[in-house]
Amino acid sequence: MARSNALGLVSCGLLGLACLMFILSNALPSWGVVKLGGVTVAEGGLWRQCVKFGTNTCANLPLGCSGVPSSLIGQCIKLIMARVFIIFACMLSAFGALFLFMVGISQSPNASFSMFGKACAAVSLMSGILGVSLGISGAMYGGDVTVGAAAILGIVGIILSFISTVFAVMIPKN
Repeated sequence: MARSNALGLVSCGLLGLACLMFILSNALPSWGVVKLGGVTVAEGGLWRQCVKFGTNTCANLPLGCSGVPSSLIGQCIKLIMARVFIIFACMLSAFGALFLFMVGISQSPNASFSMFGKACAAVSLMSGILGVSLGISGAMYGGDVTVGAAAILGIVGIILSFISTVFAVMIPKN
């Protein structure tokens, strides 16, 4: 019982941090960064793009691909799929952390909470991998674009989700 509680709480904490990393990477407009002379002049994220010539000008990206030129339709679809998978990773890691918290604080851990926590952690990991890889692929389109802070936060979220999944799988069955 004590082993289940400890593993549940550790896995819960890691998955909660992964959720925070996925939320931040989803919100920040810095998946791809363009620099000139070491100064950031443009950033692109999943939801908006910013250009910094004198003043900081940002524009929201469209929610769909209607009206997008046919040469950019593939990039648009990558962006939308990255959004979908990152949002799934956010939700699943939050639900998984909640289930694993219940395993961690329970005197006699419920097998259903343990199973759902493990499943949410694993599927959050898979969604995170897909979302971050599609997001980086979409952000790196064209020119001298480097990986930005939001993409790095997504990668950290994947790593935390992986470690959480490993700990969750070690929770014994009751």
